[in-house]
Amino acid sequence: MHYEQIQQAIENGARTLGLMPLSPEISTALVDYLLLLQKWNEKINLTAVRSLPEMITHHILDCLAVVPKLSVLFQKQGASLNIADIGTGAGLPGLIIALILPQVTVTCIDAVEKKIAFVQQAIGLMKLQNCTALAARVQDLDEQWDVLTCRAYASMADMIATSGHLLREEGWIAAMKGPRLMKELAALPEGWHLLESVPLHVPGLNEERNLALVGRKQKLK
Repeated sequence: MHYEQIQQAIENGARTLGLMPLSPEISTALVDYLLLLQKWNEKINLTAVRSLPEMITHHILDCLAVVPKLSVLFQKQGASLNIADIGTGAGLPGLIIALILPQVTVTCIDAVEKKIAFVQQAIGLMKLQNCTALAARVQDLDEQWDVLTCRAYASMADMIATSGHLLREEGWIAAMKGPRLMKELAALPEGWHLLESVPLHVPGLNEERNLALVGRKQKLK
C-alpha cells in the first residue's frame, strides 16, 4: 500500500466509527506509526499481524473504536485524567488514545524493554506531549492512575490481581475484549463490578469486540 492509500483507509474507517474527520496531523501520525511498527516488527516481535491492511483494521481502527465512548466518559469526569495502558506492547491502545484525546495523560507500561524502546520512538515520531513510556513490571509499581486500559493483555481476573493496586479507589478499568468477555466477567474478584459493556463494531474486522468498564464501585460517577 502507498502512503496515501494507508491514510485514506484510516480516515474512511474513522468516519465509519463516527469520529470527526481526522486532521491531517492525526492521520499522518497514524500512518507514520504503522510504518514504524512494520519496520520494527522485522527485528522484534511486536505483533503477529504483518500486512498493512490487517494492521489498519486490527490495530488502528480497533483502537479508534473505543475513542467515542472514552471521550464521553472523560468529558464527564471534568478534570484531566491520568491513564495507564497496561501491557501496552506496541503502544496500543495508549498511543492512539493520547493522540486523539490530548486532554488526558497516558503512561504506556510494559515489562519488555525492547517494546518500550519502540513506544518511546513512536511517541517522538507522533509528537505526543501527553504520553510517556515506562519499562516495568506492574507488580513492582506503587503509583496510582485514574483509569487503566488494556488490550490483549490478560483475563479480567488476572488484570485485577496484577494491576488493581494501580487504580485509584474511584477509578475504573477499560478493557478491550473479545468473545470470552462474559466468561471473564463471571470470574471477577469480590468487590469488583462490571460498570458497562459496550459492543464495538470495527470496520473490516469480522470479530466480536467489546469495551468492558470495570471498577470497585457499582456505577460510574
